[in-house]
Amino acid sequence: MTDFPLMAGPNIATMAAALRKNCIEYVLKGVCSDQSSSLYVTEFAFPYWIRLSSDEKFISLNTYIETSDGVSDDEYLELANRLNDEFLLIQFHFDRDLRRLSGVYMVPARSGVTEPQFLVLARLFPGIFAEATASRNARGELVPSQAAPCQLIVIEGDP
Repeated sequence: MTDFPLMAGPNIATMAAALRKNCIEYVLKGVCSDQSSSLYVTEFAFPYWIRLSSDEKFISLNTYIETSDGVSDDEYLELANRLNDEFLLIQFHFDRDLRRLSGVYMVPARSGVTEPQFLVLARLFPGIFAEATASRNARGELVPSQAAPCQLIVIEGDP
């Protein structure tokens, strides 16, 4: 059995280094409404954000897809509940005000995270979200979106 060392931190710099080392495309973004930086990962089936909580206890992976106007809010709430029953890794929710179906996964990081563990999650998260939304999108219930969830300013260069 191989022992993998914990990522130093973890922090945005160590997570970005792990992505870069494994040729996973991302863009460093900051400052968001919570004054934190984030990584916008563009490599996979669905782009998503990686953020570290301000107390550095959790890493969050999140994304969303916009919804169509032809489906009621109640139907989207039911859809989010069904997806939560069907898919274990991601917590789905529907935002009535923004009309978005969002997915988030919170990774406990207080005791540390190994680089292999982080990379598995970085690869799994977008695929699961894409799979969960694919059949619904084929029925015209969802509209793919690349928009950011808050105003982000790109910081040039690596962390």
